[in-house]
Amino acid sequence: MEDDIHKTDPVAASTPILLESLQNDFGNESDELIALFCQGAGIELDKLKVAVAAQNRERLLHNARGLRAVCESVYVGDMAKTCAAIEQVGINCQWSEVNALIERLESQFSLVQLHHQK
Repeated sequence: MEDDIHKTDPVAASTPILLESLQNDFGNESDELIALFCQGAGIELDKLKVAVAAQNRERLLHNARGLRAVCESVYVGDMAKTCAAIEQVGINCQWSEVNALIERLESQFSLVQLHHQK
């Protein structure tokens, strides 16, 4: 697991959102949906960081599950996978691994934000 935390898929990193799938499901509203996602995901990331700082396992798992579900629904696969990984290591309170995954999640979110600004 430790090696997986630090890997980045360069192809996925260049296209953080499966736009074709998003447009198939939501059509012309996909841009608005991505904008809403960016607003909400930033708030959820902050909640995850607060949970980690407090080492609140229950809150961490709750927020990671919620963010994962949202990421999956708008086809932001890398972030969804990272949220799932946070859930996995969070169950056992592996806080140093959770912190590394939160950093990865922030990087992935930055890519989504950059992609949305194009």
